[in-house]
Amino acid sequence: MTGQDFVVAIPARHDASRLPGKPLRLLAGEPLVLHVARRALAAGAREVWVAADDERIAAALDGAGVQVAMTARDHASGTDRLAECARIAGWDDDTIVVNLQGDEPFAPAAGIRAVATLLRDSGAEMATLATPIEAADSLFDPNTVKLVRAGNGDALYFSRAPLPWPRDAFQHDRSVLPGGGHWLRHIGIYGYRAGFLKRFATMPPGRLEQVESLEQLRALEAGFRIAVAITPEPFPPGVDTPRTWHGQKHDCMPRKSRRLVAEPVRLLVVCLGNICRSPMAEGVLRARIAASPLAGRVEIDSAGTGDWHVGEPPDRRAVAKAREHGIDIGDLRARQFSPADHQRFDWLLCADRSNLRDVRAMSPDGARARSALLLEWAGQGVDADIPDPYTGGASHFEEVFQLLDRAAAGVIERLQGELR
Repeated sequence: MTGQDFVVAIPARHDASRLPGKPLRLLAGEPLVLHVARRALAAGAREVWVAADDERIAAALDGAGVQVAMTARDHASGTDRLAECARIAGWDDDTIVVNLQGDEPFAPAAGIRAVATLLRDSGAEMATLATPIEAADSLFDPNTVKLVRAGNGDALYFSRAPLPWPRDAFQHDRSVLPGGGHWLRHIGIYGYRAGFLKRFATMPPGRLEQVESLEQLRALEAGFRIAVAITPEPFPPGVDTPRTWHGQKHDCMPRKSRRLVAEPVRLLVVCLGNICRSPMAEGVLRARIAASPLAGRVEIDSAGTGDWHVGEPPDRRAVAKAREHGIDIGDLRARQFSPADHQRFDWLLCADRSNLRDVRAMSPDGARARSALLLEWAGQGVDADIPDPYTGGASHFEEVFQLLDRAAAGVIERLQGELR
């Protein structure tokens, strides 16, 4: 497919909930969105557009050879943002549009072209890419979206859950994948005609889409085809969470470039199930730090020592309480703490002493991270636990929120002193 056959559009939302300020975060000394735009230009697209919601993003792209569409801040999804971009750009309904996510700085040019070619040749309403999953950790990670295909290559389903499920093999051992290569990781890149893009944005969210928090399920539920091809070149995972940002910027960048990246402080908040205290803490800390002089210098994630709720959203009472205070944590998903987190983070901040014992018991030799009680680390009391509100009522969640809010102020004060 030639450069005259498709355009690339990149949604760039400044206030992303999982990684605030993402488009402007520096990678090798330059904004992330600029790296993504260069990958699109390298693919030979006829036009490259960035659908932005903040003038600072437009300024970062000045002179880069791409066009910027200033879109509304209140779009519910990147697809809605691109539909507005399509209207601003004036593309006709048959224009092939490749939606390259704004957190894909290492996207191979061949992969971008492959999506456009697949859409044209398959006749499907949408096209996307996948790559084999080779590690059990990835299969069980809810932030890794899995998919299964029909014999003709069309998508049958996308899920955050492990699928397909090898019943017999996993009855004995879930730490390794059995042979056969049955598992695919979805790569967040899409192709569609501009007319379908605009139509898709007007469709109501589907039931499965809302359950999984996966927008592409809207098309499948409505009976539209999504063609899937295996990426022609390695397509590193995107950097849409603090954990993947830290991992990918080191694992996928040339060694010389890694030294140029300003290192943030990485904090992991740990509780038992990762559905009440730690996601609330993650939301409060992100919101308060984003509004402080530390914005862009601290990364927050959360996990649970237990595995009962892996892949689940936060408890609805925690979500409701956070929203009462203007914080949205509904898109977070529970994950289990692992020994590898001792290497990924600088501090492991635990909700109570039981969590702290469990975290320290999993500390490998040479562990990088230090562990402490969150309230004590934030100067809110020696040996102070955050009570688990799971079996309580609304007042218990309010009590926990207020504790976390005070802890956030203490975290900011401490880090401002250390980073001065």
